[in-house]
Amino acid sequence: MIGWDLRRFGFFPIAAWLLLFTGSPTSALPSEWESLGYDDWHLNAIAKRLAETAGSPVSLKGVVVLPIAEANAFVSEDGFIVVTENLLNELDGPDQFAFVLAHELVHLIKGHPRNRETNPTRLDRIRTELERGTGGSVVGTTLDLLLGVVSSYYSRGREREADEEAIRLMALAGFRPSAALTCLRRLETRSGFLSWFLSHPFPAERVAIVAAQVRKWTPLTAPSPPIPRPPHGLPEVFIDLRWSVPGPLRGEPSAVWARSLEEASRIFWSALSLQAAKRKAPFLPARPWQRYRSRTLQLSVALNEIISHPLSSPPGWQQWIFRMTWTLSDPGHGKVLAGSDEKFVVSLNGTEPLSEALPPRLRPIAALRLAEFVIKTAPLLLTPDS
Repeated sequence: MIGWDLRRFGFFPIAAWLLLFTGSPTSALPSEWESLGYDDWHLNAIAKRLAETAGSPVSLKGVVVLPIAEANAFVSEDGFIVVTENLLNELDGPDQFAFVLAHELVHLIKGHPRNRETNPTRLDRIRTELERGTGGSVVGTTLDLLLGVVSSYYSRGREREADEEAIRLMALAGFRPSAALTCLRRLETRSGFLSWFLSHPFPAERVAIVAAQVRKWTPLTAPSPPIPRPPHGLPEVFIDLRWSVPGPLRGEPSAVWARSLEEASRIFWSALSLQAAKRKAPFLPARPWQRYRSRTLQLSVALNEIISHPLSSPPGWQQWIFRMTWTLSDPGHGKVLAGSDEKFVVSLNGTEPLSEALPPRLRPIAALRLAEFVIKTAPLLLTPDS
């Protein structure tokens, strides 16, 4: 485990978004973690290859991705490796993913998840901190699940063992051991609200342990056979959304625009996923962490003009007009695939602060229309000469 900062998300609202926007979960749901997350064919293939090289019986059931704003990974007692989407976003490609999965796989092989805290006083303390850190947004079964994870902390000795054995599994499975060092250095600055519950070695010590194993196993690394894509699978396309807001048009501090555009990007991805499934698009929208294996298209959104004027009725209301240019391009081939000039009209009470009233009304409309724009262009996206 890497360390949770549970103040940064409310689990139930995110779980609800997940069920709406992540597409089809795994077909069978024997694990409560599966009902809160989604699977990924490539992560499962990596974990399976690592398990095959372990030389020990492994009760691995699969990999579950939780779309939450926390960088962490752990293994459940019933045999699922659970990794958060934000952790995957911090990493770069299959070799670094392999280190995280191999580390958790070793915990599973060694039976470490069964090492639960049993002291009632300490368990009450952990529960109190969980409730306080999440502001009461996590209750019932979900709180019990998280309590089980946090109380299944591992000793430093077991963490060292997991790191050392993970490098061996990586090498035997054909993944670059040096990627483990890159992975650790990217994550070593992360510390969470509950990190004091955990028992990882200090970052410098952990890097030294892994570096020694990398030197040992790099010369013995097996060739890396490719992982085939699922048969009859749709191509994966990552839409790289870029916003352009000229300074004179902002009218609000740049931080306000940044927060609003970040939220709009999240809504856009959810809308794109829904629209792709609803309209049976000939491609699968890829998440940011999946872009390494996907075709990348760039969607540029330029805000060109903002006009406002008072409305005669109702009194005190303002009408805001936003003019934008949308461009969908294929950077790899240096081609523009489609373009569109768009206009959005929003009416607001003049007494409401613009930064509070406008984004909740404009973002969903813009995100949905952007998603529809991409889906309509889908036939152009996948032609051989595009």
